[in-house]
Amino acid sequence: MRAHYGFSVRFCNPDSGHEKGNVESKVGYTRRNLFVPEPEIDDVEAYNRELLDLHVDKASEAHYKKLLPIKELFKADRAAMLALPRLPFDAVRYEYLKADGYIYQHRGR
Repeated sequence: MRAHYGFSVRFCNPDSGHEKGNVESKVGYTRRNLFVPEPEIDDVEAYNRELLDLHVDKASEAHYKKLLPIKELFKADRAAMLALPRLPFDAVRYEYLKADGYIYQHRGR
């Protein structure tokens, strides 16, 4: 998958939560602010649009460290992204095998 999409990876060290704490913090923030109390959803499409609107508003806020609007930082990130491959990644391997005609017989029959 990494070769197909052309991205690199940087692994965190085991038992080193501080290396990925910022991401975990953002996940917690999103859960606490958007999913507590647990929402009742009748129309998933409408709820997804509502969530998107909330994130658009959030993108206007300044980044906690870089002090620039989040949406400006996102634009810079998008400009640096690689184009996606023409063909999607196929996460399976197909093998065509010939059966040998062997029939399993249960014991006791």
